[in-house]
Amino acid sequence: MKLPSSMATQHPDSASRYVSIQEEVAEAVNALSPQPAGLGIEELMIDFEGKMTPYHQTADIAHQLIAKGLIPGKDVALTPRISNATEETVFRQLMALMSIVEADYDIVKASPGVGGIEEVILPMVKGADDLIKLRRRIADIIELAHKEFGLVRDPNALQVIALIEGIPAMLNFTSLYSDYLDQAAPLGFKQKRLRYMIGRSDSALSYGMTASVLAVKVMNSQAYKLGESRELTVAPILGGGSLPFRGHITFDNLNNILQDYAGVRTITIQSGIRYDQDSQVAKNLIKSLKIELKKTKPKVYNDEDETFIKDCLVIFALAYANIFNQVAEQVIGLADVIPKQRDRLTSRGPSGYARPGINPSELIPFTDITALHDELKKIKSSELTAIPRAITFTAALYSVGLPPEFLGTGTAVANLIKLKGQEGLYRLLHFYPGLKSDLDFAGRFLHLDVAAKFFAPELISSVRDGLTLLEKHLDIRLLDRGDKSYQTLLEIIEPLVRQVARGSSLGEEDLALLRSCMIRLGKLRGSLG
Repeated sequence: MKLPSSMATQHPDSASRYVSIQEEVAEAVNALSPQPAGLGIEELMIDFEGKMTPYHQTADIAHQLIAKGLIPGKDVALTPRISNATEETVFRQLMALMSIVEADYDIVKASPGVGGIEEVILPMVKGADDLIKLRRRIADIIELAHKEFGLVRDPNALQVIALIEGIPAMLNFTSLYSDYLDQAAPLGFKQKRLRYMIGRSDSALSYGMTASVLAVKVMNSQAYKLGESRELTVAPILGGGSLPFRGHITFDNLNNILQDYAGVRTITIQSGIRYDQDSQVAKNLIKSLKIELKKTKPKVYNDEDETFIKDCLVIFALAYANIFNQVAEQVIGLADVIPKQRDRLTSRGPSGYARPGINPSELIPFTDITALHDELKKIKSSELTAIPRAITFTAALYSVGLPPEFLGTGTAVANLIKLKGQEGLYRLLHFYPGLKSDLDFAGRFLHLDVAAKFFAPELISSVRDGLTLLEKHLDIRLLDRGDKSYQTLLEIIEPLVRQVARGSSLGEEDLALLRSCMIRLGKLRGSLG
């Protein structure tokens, strides 16, 4: 089938709706059904990563689609995201692969020669070995399926999409993917196209919004160069949510998306977009992506531009890292009370699935500015070993009046001007034209008076100074302009949130009130996190 422009996902970022695993089959059919009855999304990511998805869900969705006359692989795409065997277990990965083969067998029986599952997403890819090990397991599963069910013995029938979420891996894309292609070829593993997925959320969680956006630009530039040299069609997938920290994928922000992520060919339509915003607005976004995405031309940078972007990235990541540990501990305390909108694995225990802390020194190889090396070495790696997932992190900070878009951003702008001059700021805005829009949106939900009740005075003073710098250098208004109804809700729940942040438990009624207000806050901003 043709390359999809939109991909529905099962992210738990909707404030408006909890979706159980029992409801996800009907949800998938609605998402993939043509407009106006359905949403008209062209691809679905069935999610096994860190999630309690039953292994038969892939086949169930395939059966329901076929019953409606939609053939997976012909009319719509089913693209499961399996677990990373290093982060979870090899057993969970193999079980997911078996479920995919089962579904594929059913699809092929129903529509011989015209349908099937063609790709699978592997998350948290850090190097070529992750991809090669998965290709070997896929080959073994296909061999078993050939023996037991008569499926065609083709190890290349199921291709792998690398989901790259770490900034070092993003900035080393050429090396990582070239290594993979070089190892894969002698093993008989062919690559049909260079389709990969961009982890906007987790890269922002590690080093901040601006560093994440800049890393995506470098990665896409490298990918298009590599695609040309290897004669592969490049087809990036942008994985992001509604709020700016996680991608700012909204209909209102469409023009900035098309500029900031030019060359991306598929964009995720996560739960927050589908349920927390008017359904017609979501449909308009999906229709617009189908028309506009293919028109965008990728931005391929020369060495001097790439060096400048990397320098900017490190400047912003450094400022974010300097403040991250000061806020992260409070966020961990709030993680358990953020409403859980999907059936995910716990973040603790033997099946736990939390994000690791950050390690600023890993960014040293990406800049030649010695002063930045010295500053990166001074910051201790995060000693927190259970950082919440990006959605929870974002929701928690928005729920205390301090959107994460502002962590270190003002300081970074000032440092950029010191190192690169005013021209450096102009160049940054040229490369990242959506920055002001992203900050302006987050500013509607900024309430430092509320945040001051949770964080140390020194931190709040630093954030206020940074906001003043942003107002001065970017000519935008941020302070004292937050939404009043939003502020009222923040003030209502502030005593309860403070109690949780201190490690105290809440009674049943208080907990219900807190979560109800958090859901209302999420609806006001258009996404839980």
